[in-house]
Amino acid sequence: EYVFPPVQEKKLPSDESLIELFSNNDNTEISQFLTKNVQGLATSTAKEIEKIYLETINKNQDEDCGKILFNVLNEFVYNSNVRPCVIFKENKVFDVMVYPYEESDKVQYFPTLYEAEEFYFNERERTKNYLNKKERLKSITNTAIKKIKKKITAITAKEKDALSAEDNKLKGELLLANLYRLRQGQKEIELENYYDGTIVKIELNENLSISKNAENYYKKYNKQKRTLEALKPQMEQAEKELNYLNGVLDEIELAESINELFLVQDELESEGLIKIQNHKKTKKDDTFCRVYDVLGYKVLVGRNNAENDKLTFTAKPNDLWVHVKDYHSSHVIIERAEKEVTDKVLLIAGEICAYYSKARESGKVEVVYTERKNVKKPPKSKLGFCIYDNFKSITVCPEKHVEFLKTK
Repeated sequence: EYVFPPVQEKKLPSDESLIELFSNNDNTEISQFLTKNVQGLATSTAKEIEKIYLETINKNQDEDCGKILFNVLNEFVYNSNVRPCVIFKENKVFDVMVYPYEESDKVQYFPTLYEAEEFYFNERERTKNYLNKKERLKSITNTAIKKIKKKITAITAKEKDALSAEDNKLKGELLLANLYRLRQGQKEIELENYYDGTIVKIELNENLSISKNAENYYKKYNKQKRTLEALKPQMEQAEKELNYLNGVLDEIELAESINELFLVQDELESEGLIKIQNHKKTKKDDTFCRVYDVLGYKVLVGRNNAENDKLTFTAKPNDLWVHVKDYHSSHVIIERAEKEVTDKVLLIAGEICAYYSKARESGKVEVVYTERKNVKKPPKSKLGFCIYDNFKSITVCPEKHVEFLKTK
């Protein structure tokens, strides 16, 4: 059953009975008093009216305060220079207003209030989808990281157990070297280590001969040796996997749009960490990497591991390759176009590279650069991984440089 909402005892801004109501205000905060008694006022709007009222009453202290507030209210509501806009704070939509009466980082104007509101709510929805996607990908990646860390812990425990291999080999040797003076039936024996003169305590199976005990120690030694040999590549692979996943986590943190997150999702799907999605609600763009025009030079910046690989290994051999030293970062290519790259261009490209890296929050970052021909990708290595030589380095401060950005 439909029930009407409760009736609000609020008046239109033009209702002159408000003058007496305002005059009898019992010291309630003006903005709070306005939202309680006047129709259609948001809290932020009421606070702006309060600010104008206080400025006005300070200049006209002899006039009736109720009449002043009524006049300020009507002037604001009916005679304002309307400029519908959306204001931003910390690069996010913050509010939609009839005109920007609140300080903000950025203001975007619209022909009508409807268009401003549509933009505002669409942006909020996009931000919500972006954050949800980001948290989901982080959760998937962190789960994979936990599994790899658990695997590394298990390998480490096995390695620790196998490290006694040389001790078992020594015990086998000592038993065979002293075979002529030992007798079956002993549970343990102490023998001198002829390598360093120390005494070694050796446990024995009293039901087996001394030679059989020695043979068992050799078998245990050989098994542990094989285990160590098998564990070494497993540990190397697990550490590579962990390093790769930590890099993916950095990609997720650095992603600036839901389309960039979809690119990371594609990467995780190709690695088998996410089941391939047949239907995706948000359409992905087909753009490849970020493109900058820096003082006449084309600078390309990868947005994820897959793009980093493609960008690096399709660049010309003499193009400059830029990367943050010892951190996961975007690969940056400066296209030479038969020209020498100036120090200014190299500095700006280094600052952009540092901005799109895990070292973004650092004050100063070391960035390496070399010709692309000096960058190699080892066989079977993970996406985004490469090695390089013949490089130089510069120290920069991370900077996005949106003034040079052509495409995202």
